[in-house]
Amino acid sequence: MEKHYYWFKMEDDFFHKKEIKKLRSIAGGDTFVLIYLKLILKSLKTGGKIFFEGIEDNFANEMALE
Repeated sequence: MEKHYYWFKMEDDFFHKKEIKKLRSIAGGDTFVLIYLKLILKSLKTGGKIFFEGIEDNFANEMALE
């Protein structure tokens, strides 16, 4: 199997942004930031889009499978 590598630009101050700092300060916030980054990585192959495949009843439940 051939490996594919993808690039995404992430600002060097990502973890210093007020929004991310606020999110990380709440209970479970680090988990939310990790989920956000995982969703970004998932979208790389499709040009930044994530598609609902109808595996679950709604998009949120389907993303929870990821």
